[in-house]
Amino acid sequence: TLLQGEPVSLRDVVVKSIEMFRGVAESRGIELHIGALEAGKVHGNRHLLRQVVNNLIDNAVKYTPSGGKIEVDLTRDDKSSMRLAVKDTGIGISPEDLPHVYERFFRADRSRTRMKETQGPGLGLSICHAVVTAHHGTITCDSVAGEGTTASVALPIWADSESASIQSGRTQATLSAS
Repeated sequence: TLLQGEPVSLRDVVVKSIEMFRGVAESRGIELHIGALEAGKVHGNRHLLRQVVNNLIDNAVKYTPSGGKIEVDLTRDDKSSMRLAVKDTGIGISPEDLPHVYERFFRADRSRTRMKETQGPGLGLSICHAVVTAHHGTITCDSVAGEGTTASVALPIWADSESASIQSGRTQATLSAS
């Protein structure tokens, strides 16, 4: 299946995405900063997880004006999940639009769609939501219009194969000959 995966270093995925967007951010006068960057692996499809991180950073760059800041943090919430947060000082999302940001083709604040650099079909966060949900995670978006947005993703930490089997509801019996 699409999500037959492997242990993925989320830290490596985040670092590669930041490297990819650093030049674009600098050319627009935006400070792209790495905050906390803790190690941890999740089980999944590396390419799909990279798409999620890319989409979140891309949105932050698109909607943050020159002189703004973007901070990317990767932390362990507890012993069972990794949390990625992309926080920007961009234009934000209005409270009435916020509940709809994961809907396919939804574009918040129609005036934003007139900006050349933000034109697109409005699928980015919908794709992020689908990928994160398929990886048994959660995605949230907190925003204040005119102040900025924080998009957060929480994904279960990959454990060794025995623990992973128990966590996913599968149990295995081991018989020993004594």
